Amino acid sequence: MAEDDKQKMEPGERIRLKDLCNVKILSENEAEFIGDDLSILKEGVKIIHWVGEDSKPTKLYMPDGTIKEGLTEHISQEDTGRVVQFERLGFARVEEKKEGYSAYFAHR
Repeated sequence: MAEDDKQKMEPGERIRLKDLCNVKILSENEAEFIGDDLSILKEGVKIIHWVGEDSKPTKLYMPDGTIKEGLTEHISQEDTGRVVQFERLGFARVEEKKEGYSAYFAHR
């Protein structure tokens, strides 16, 4: 989960983990499963992007020379070297490194 998303959450708040389930925030590091019904979205519940335990550190090299750092989901060996979509950012070519991934921004 992105740090800026995490900082916006309050104990007691309900959120949707994108494409997974609904949870209630208990504390900074704890949440409780409250179902998977999509009707919760009609109530204006926030959708949070997240990655699983198999995520890897990633450096995304931008055209202006800046580097964004974060975590990405596991990328299959056959997708290494291809352009893949990074939600909320755009598309990038990914190269697997020993300690994680390097990605090179392609376009939005």
